[in-house]
Amino acid sequence: ELCNDDAPFQLTTVGSGGTWTGTGVSASGLFNPANLGEGTFEVTYQLACGSETVSITVNNCSALSVCEETDGTYSVEGGSAPYLWEYFTPQQTIQITTVEQCEACGYTWFFGSCLNGFFPAESCTVPESWTEYASGPNAPAPTTFPSRVSNAAGIEFIINEGDDILPCVECIADTVDLTVSACETYTNPLGGQLTQSGIYSYTLQSSADCDSIIRLDLTINLPSSSTTTQSICSAQLPYTWNGITFPAAGVQSATLQSAAGCDSVATLNLIVAEELTSTTNLTVCEAQIPYVWNGITFSGPGTQSANLFTEAGCDSVATLVLDVAQQLTSNTELAICDVQLPYTWNGITFTQSSTQSIILTSTAGCDSVATLNLSVNSFVPFTDVQAACETFTWIDGNTYTSSTNTPVFTITGGSAAGCDSIITLNLTLNQNAVGQNAITSCGPYTNEVGQIFEQSTTYDFVLPTSAGCDSVVTVNITVLPLPEVIASASSTSIFVGDSVLLDANGAVFYVWSPETDLSCTNCESPIATPLATETYVVTGTDASGCATSDTIRIEVDIRCNEPFIPTIFSPNGKGPAANELLCLFSNCVDQLKFAVYNRWGEMVFETDDITKCWDGFYKGKDAISGIYAYNLYILQLDGTVVNKKGTITLVK
Repeated sequence: ELCNDDAPFQLTTVGSGGTWTGTGVSASGLFNPANLGEGTFEVTYQLACGSETVSITVNNCSALSVCEETDGTYSVEGGSAPYLWEYFTPQQTIQITTVEQCEACGYTWFFGSCLNGFFPAESCTVPESWTEYASGPNAPAPTTFPSRVSNAAGIEFIINEGDDILPCVECIADTVDLTVSACETYTNPLGGQLTQSGIYSYTLQSSADCDSIIRLDLTINLPSSSTTTQSICSAQLPYTWNGITFPAAGVQSATLQSAAGCDSVATLNLIVAEELTSTTNLTVCEAQIPYVWNGITFSGPGTQSANLFTEAGCDSVATLVLDVAQQLTSNTELAICDVQLPYTWNGITFTQSSTQSIILTSTAGCDSVATLNLSVNSFVPFTDVQAACETFTWIDGNTYTSSTNTPVFTITGGSAAGCDSIITLNLTLNQNAVGQNAITSCGPYTNEVGQIFEQSTTYDFVLPTSAGCDSVVTVNITVLPLPEVIASASSTSIFVGDSVLLDANGAVFYVWSPETDLSCTNCESPIATPLATETYVVTGTDASGCATSDTIRIEVDIRCNEPFIPTIFSPNGKGPAANELLCLFSNCVDQLKFAVYNRWGEMVFETDDITKCWDGFYKGKDAISGIYAYNLYILQLDGTVVNKKGTITLVK
C-alpha cells in the first residue's frame, strides 16, 4: 500500500526483458502514485513466456484533524476511511477476588482459589492497552485520556485532556465531472501524467479545508495507421494520392491528422495492372454461319482475338472460341386413354399406338428432330385399402362385416386422363375388445379419470385400441378398511437419561422410526431412551397388508448435573471395585475431552468416551503414587460448556 503523495518508485522483477503495462506505471516499471487518485490499480509485467499481475493500493495519507460538532460529538477529517476511536489504559496491578479477574490474568480458578499453575495467585499486572469505543467519522467526546482516532493507513490524531478542539466548519464539497479526450498523454489535476483511458477521482482541498472532488472520464487516443491497396492501369500513371505522386507501382505513406487531433499515418500500396485478357467459348447452329463478333467474321468453327479498351483505359485482348452445333434430336414417351383418340401432336394425328417424327426449328435457328412414341390405354386399375371397426359400407353400396380383398367397382372415365378406373377393395375389419380387471385397494381408490370409490363396486371403463376400436374393461374394485393404529407411551415427559415404554395397537405388524435410542424398531412395545425431545412414528400393517401410521412425542427435560471426578483412587486390587478406577461421572455429556498429567507434564491418560476410566497404568506399567493434574472439557446436552482443572491423588 502507498500514499498518494509518495515519490515515484521502481518496480522490480526476477526476470528481465519484459514490459510493464497498467495505470500509473511506465513501460520500464516506474510507478508514480501522484498520477492517480485513491483506489487499487493493477499492473502487469509481460514476458514472452507469460505474464504476472499485481495490485497496488493508493491511500490518501494526509494528516487527520478533529473538530467538535454543535451536539458535542467529535468528527474526524482528512486521510482515508475507515476510522477507529480508542482510549488509553495504562499498566496496572489488580487484586484477584473473582473468577473473572483470575481468568483475565490468565490463571485458573479452582474451588474458590486462583492458581498460577499449582501456586495460589492474589494479584497480577495488566499491561497498557488501547481500547476501541467507537468507529466511523463521528464519535462521542472522549472521557478517558489520552484518546486517539486512526485510520487503515496508520495515520492517527492524539487527544489529551484539556486540548483545545476547534468547532467544526460545515463544508459543501464541490464535485466537478470532466470528460476529456487527449492524444497519448494527459496531465491530471495533481500534475501527474496519465497514459491510460479510464475514470479517475481526485480530492483537492480549498483554503477553507473543504474538499473539492474532481471525477475525470479520460479517453486516451493513440496515433492511428491505415494501409490501402489499390490497382490502376498503366495508362493512369503518374498517379497522385494525398499530394504524393507515384511514377510507378510502389508503397508510400502520408502523415494526416484525425478528427481527435492525433496523428494518422496512411499508407498506399499501389499496383499497376498489366494488359487485360479474356477468352469466351460459344456454340452456334449451322444456320448462324457466317458469324460476326467484334467486327470479325467466322465462316466455321475456330478461334480469333480482338484488341479492345476498358473504361479505365487499360488494353483488353478478347478471344472467342467458336463451335458450330449439329442438328438437335429429342424422344418423348406418352400414354393416353383410347377415348382421347384421335390424338394430334405438332400437326401429326395419331389414331392408335405408334411412333412418328417431325423436323422443327429452335429459337437459335438450329434444326430439331422430335420423335413421339404414343401408347393408348383402355382403363386404369386402382386398389382401395381400408380399415374399420365391426362393419364398413363401400362405394358399391354394400356393407361388409368381415375382412375381404375381392370386391371390384368400375368408374367410367374416372382417371385424370379420362380412362375408366377399375377399383379393387382391400378391407381389414377390426373387432371391439372386451376385458376384466380386478383391483384391491387399502382405503378409498381413485381411478384413471379421478373418480374416488370408498366402497367395493364394479364399473366399466372404455379405452380406444391401437386400431381405433373401443376396448371395454370391466373393473372389479375391492376396498379394504385401513387399520386404526394408535401409539401411546408410559410417559410423554422424562428427564434426560431416563427411558420410556412405547406401545402400539390396532394392527398385526409394526415398524418404529427414527431408529435412534430405540431398543427395537419392528416390535409392538420398544423402550426409548432419547437424549432430546423426539417424535416417534409407528406404521402398523394388518393381515390384509393395509397400513396406517400414528405418532407419539416424548418431551425430554435436559437438566445437567455438575460433572464429578473423584479426588483419590487406589488401583491396587485390595479395596472396593469403585476405588480401582478413575472415572468421570455426568448425566449430560454430548462431547468431552478428559486428560491426566504427571508432575513432569506427561499425559498419562486421555479419553473422549465417558465410559472409559483410568486404571492407574502408564505405558503398560503401574503409575507411581502421587498427585496428578487433570484438564476436563465437556459440551453438555443443553449446549453449555464446562472447562475444569484439578488434581487427583493415586495411592497404591
